[in-house]
Amino acid sequence: MPLFKKKQQSVIPIITPIEPTYTIQGIQHRVELLLQAEKKLGNRITIFETNTNDLVENNTNRLLVVRNELTEIAKEHKSLKERFASIVRTLSLTAKKEDYEKTKRLIDQYDPADMITREEFERLL
Repeated sequence: MPLFKKKQQSVIPIITPIEPTYTIQGIQHRVELLLQAEKKLGNRITIFETNTNDLVENNTNRLLVVRNELTEIAKEHKSLKERFASIVRTLSLTAKKEDYEKTKRLIDQYDPADMITREEFERLL
């Protein structure tokens, strides 16, 4: 805390009288500036709305394309599913591996090439 305080000087604002014509001209100028700013803002809003509408339209078109592609994919998927079901049904009607192995074993067991003829049998006796 300082030992001596500086005496503050009081400031008295000087008010000059304003002429009415100067005030009206200033207000008119401000109004013109505000009108210009409003016009620019209106133009920007119009451009923004146009761009937004274009974006919405483009996105809507893209969504329609995607929806159509998904519909086609779903149809192809259904078709493939039906094909696989048909293949499985067909394969279930055909011989299985176990049936093939049984048949092969029977053929090997009763192979006519390995059987002896009656003449050979008589000769062996």
